[in-house]
Amino acid sequence: MNDFEYKVSVIVPVYNVEEFLAACLDSLMCQTIDKKNLEVLLINDGSTDKSLEICLSYASIYPCIKVFTKENEGVAATRNFGIQKARGKFLFYLDGDDELTPNTIEKVSQYFESIYDDVDLMTYKIVPYKNKVAQPLHFRYKYLNKTGIYDLQQFPYAIQSTMNIVVKNNKQIFFDESLKQGEDQKYITENLLEKLKIGYCNLGEYKYIKHDSSAVSMQAYSYFLFEQKMRLWEDLFGRYQDEVPTYIQSLLLSNYLWELSSDCIFPYHYNKENYIHAIGRIKNILKKVDVETILSFPNMDTFHKHFWISMKENANITVLCDLKGVSIYNENKRIYQRDKVEIILNKIRVEHKKLYLLAFVKSPIFNYIENEPQVIVVENESTQRRKLPVFLSINSHYKTKAHTNNFYGFSYECDVEEVDNFYFEVEIDGITYVTNYYCMPVSGFNNTLGIKSYIRENTCMTLKGNIIYLTNLSKEQIIEHQSKQVINNSNLKVNQLRNNVIHNPKRGKVWLYNDGVSIQKDNGYYQFIHDFKYQDGIDRWYVYTGEREEIEDLFTEQQKPYMVKYGSDLHKILYLCAEYIISSFSDLRPMIPFASDAEFSYFRDLFAAKIIYLQHGVLHADLRFTQSAERGRVDKIVVSSYFEQQNYCQNYHYREIDLIPVGMPRYDYIDRSKKAKNKILFAPSWRSYLLGRGSGAKWKGNTQRVIQSDYYKKFAAMLSSERLHALLEKYDLYLDAKLHQNMVSTGDLFQNFEEKRVKLVFDDVAIEDYKLFITDFSSYVFDYAYLNRPIIYFVPDMEQFKSGMNHYRKLDLPFEKAFGNLVLDPEDAIDEIERIILRNFIPDPIFSDRMNDFYLPLENCSEKLYQYLIKESSNYDSEYHHSNL
Repeated sequence: MNDFEYKVSVIVPVYNVEEFLAACLDSLMCQTIDKKNLEVLLINDGSTDKSLEICLSYASIYPCIKVFTKENEGVAATRNFGIQKARGKFLFYLDGDDELTPNTIEKVSQYFESIYDDVDLMTYKIVPYKNKVAQPLHFRYKYLNKTGIYDLQQFPYAIQSTMNIVVKNNKQIFFDESLKQGEDQKYITENLLEKLKIGYCNLGEYKYIKHDSSAVSMQAYSYFLFEQKMRLWEDLFGRYQDEVPTYIQSLLLSNYLWELSSDCIFPYHYNKENYIHAIGRIKNILKKVDVETILSFPNMDTFHKHFWISMKENANITVLCDLKGVSIYNENKRIYQRDKVEIILNKIRVEHKKLYLLAFVKSPIFNYIENEPQVIVVENESTQRRKLPVFLSINSHYKTKAHTNNFYGFSYECDVEEVDNFYFEVEIDGITYVTNYYCMPVSGFNNTLGIKSYIRENTCMTLKGNIIYLTNLSKEQIIEHQSKQVINNSNLKVNQLRNNVIHNPKRGKVWLYNDGVSIQKDNGYYQFIHDFKYQDGIDRWYVYTGEREEIEDLFTEQQKPYMVKYGSDLHKILYLCAEYIISSFSDLRPMIPFASDAEFSYFRDLFAAKIIYLQHGVLHADLRFTQSAERGRVDKIVVSSYFEQQNYCQNYHYREIDLIPVGMPRYDYIDRSKKAKNKILFAPSWRSYLLGRGSGAKWKGNTQRVIQSDYYKKFAAMLSSERLHALLEKYDLYLDAKLHQNMVSTGDLFQNFEEKRVKLVFDDVAIEDYKLFITDFSSYVFDYAYLNRPIIYFVPDMEQFKSGMNHYRKLDLPFEKAFGNLVLDPEDAIDEIERIILRNFIPDPIFSDRMNDFYLPLENCSEKLYQYLIKESSNYDSEYHHSNL
């Protein structure tokens, strides 16, 4: 081994990985290589947990383990420290929360020895594991499929970007310590550039253990990534004046593949000028990426490929629309052609003999042309053709929250007693094209399962080719039709459940009510207990998600038999027999009892209920990706304010008749006349980027991540402020801090700031008790607007919020149009608290006026909603109902 003491050095950066470190070290000590030829360098990078103790305990047993400890500087500096200390001929890298299979080091180093002069870097398979289950492999292994040397000019998609590598210990190439993201990619690429060849050994395996607390998952946002990654790409691409190696281009596209899908590529938190400049930097990089490289890049969706091509300002793209179809050309070479235009069917429903359909036109050509398509509906196979208005569909954000493509949505309505059939055509630049349909699961049709017809309100809709036929059926014909419906790949249990529903005497006479998974009682509960008293021939059931004992006391003895467990067989039957699903949450759980859309697909043609969305609060955040008419599952939405009426119609594409303007049921339980106590409520919303799913779909805070966040630091600074405590003491006030239910697992961290006048509360609070409300953007704020109490918006992580680190990044009701002043740091928050105290807790006139003008009349909300639903019900008997009332 010449000047080397060992054949192999394994460099292991260690930082707060006590939960995983023992398994990592056990995997190294189980290696088949002779331990005399191995040194393991454990570099403790300032861990604050028990990681160092674990390292020292293993070093006391195994002589090949060497432990070093240093101040926290990050993984790049830690690996560089290891490179300097390493005395092995070959350098392996392993993170402290990952593992190697037993023969990896021996087999991979043996093969590297045999090809030492041909390559500077070796790789071997990396396998992701989640919950101890192996996940699909990276697409690079379509190309790296056997042991050998791979010329990266011939195999440019054999992209190496992860640390399952071995390099020569020449101490010439180090990690760039100025990069906090992408330092591994730069290091790997630096080792490959001279020869543009890579060695691969299929006898080893790097076990990448995926868990939510990993450093990678915390940093996977544009807030952290953008500048770091741009420096990487501008450096690599800047080394080439003319043609950039296809491998480097592919490395960029590999990053953009997941960054676009994860919506962490664009710096949304930048101001307008800086954002435009940032996009210009991306476009400058893309100028050096060949169109052919983009088109042939594996695993990238066709529409995302055309998004990137459309961003290339030096691409020579032309679109041709003629009688043969639509085509896209690059440098006179055709890169896309279709003779038909695709229409995606979203929703089709029938209500009171009126059919309503939502769909969108989908084609990559709209990335390159400015003209909108014209959608034409042809009814009753006649020569009468009617144009339908189009709008930019939310589906233009294709498989990501970024706007990638221009897809055009449209709606169609008709009277089912006047129209027997209809189909659509699309006109582009004066040429009319035949269409073909793709049916989304919510449309009701399912080609895979053979469901080409389904029934709503006695109207049978049948899809044949691109024509939808409408037929009126009697009750007997409906039962016969659904009984004979053949569902591909169905089993005995599916057919049993279908038959139970089809022939169920209660079908269409069931109303189901539910709230959120972690909510004990909300609008669904309040509406249920209101409606239950009516003897109107309807079976009413409340769906609970937790343990029955946790909420049983909320119900009377008469109501308890009508509690049904979420996801149970009874829930599935009731769901498919229901006339209304009345839900305060619109998520798949707890509204739909089936485990997935795939399972529900076997029964979707039987489902005829209207979903009434009570909401949990006033929709004020931009949630068009999930809540818009095109994406959402709901049919009717209960609204409480004039703002919502406008917002849902203008920005979410609901019709006015889809909104029920009666107010949320829980407003019946807010007492506006009750006098407030000398108390302040601080109730911030939650942050998805600080949490990970725990057992039972509950959110679990990551302690390390929370403590390091601006969210925690600034809230903690306010709660622990001596100045705040002095204010509370001076004016005899108390402050209750109530965490969002998703953040409750972080409560121990906030309890550190409790004192005589500041305390953490976990139980429900009486909102009327508080004189002042402090939040960031919690929907709680609307309760205090309803009470006309002063409000402070304190957002400690505004830049992170804007960048998209939370599950939404902007508000439909912006702060400047809301009900209080916005502050961004603790001292300003305390200033605002003091100012409001000195105003005797009277809201500023501008905010008070907004509060007074915001809401619809909100008296007897539950009763008004009941009256609305019962009159819309197919079971409504006006004479009986009037006498019953």
